[in-house]
Amino acid sequence: MTAHTIVVLHGANGSAREIEPLAAPLRAYGRVLVPDLPGHGGRPVPPKLSIEDNAAEVLALLDREKVERAILVGYSLGGYAALYLARHSPGRVLGVCSIAAKIDLNPEITRHWVYLAQPERLERPGNPRAGELQALHGPEWRAVTLANAAFFADLGERPPLAEADLAAITRPVLLVNSSRDSLVSWEETLAMGRRIPGAKLVMFYGMAHPLRNVPVERVGDAIGQWMKEAVPA
Repeated sequence: MTAHTIVVLHGANGSAREIEPLAAPLRAYGRVLVPDLPGHGGRPVPPKLSIEDNAAEVLALLDREKVERAILVGYSLGGYAALYLARHSPGRVLGVCSIAAKIDLNPEITRHWVYLAQPERLERPGNPRAGELQALHGPEWRAVTLANAAFFADLGERPPLAEADLAAITRPVLLVNSSRDSLVSWEETLAMGRRIPGAKLVMFYGMAHPLRNVPVERVGDAIGQWMKEAVPA
């Protein structure tokens, strides 16, 4: 198999550093690029975050690295961005693996995400996430979570991927999720697989959120096998 370039995309409030455990096993299958998306990993927080800007960032990365087409592996909202790129920039995408991405978005769902992202909730005694976010993003971690809260609200009001968009994806797609995730059910992933032509699915047992629950070595092996079978050399 020809060694491909693999771009690994973190989720909301994540970073290249946080997603590295997933990126590591993928280096057995190709060159791996792991960017910090806008506003994350210590990058300046822009006035607004969006899937469209995340997608533009990936395309700019491919241009800088002189990569014509890449395999995209995205976790959570990183998976959503990867599917968005497969729909709108198929000429730059060899295939997409989307891990625990939620596609059916509406204001009721994203209001809960907005609540989860509030700094005062994250700083409650016994919640380790505030410390983790400070380590990932530095002293501006609260601005990152608030920017993501606004991002979630926008997604609920204006989801970038519609039903017709999923049906129009022509690149190979692998959907990965767990058996009992609290944010994205396996039934949702099954339904998404029926809407994307030719999509393949992999389930692992347990939870998919947060990332530390994901069995990254086994998921990496599944992605590698899918690449050999489904992604053109």
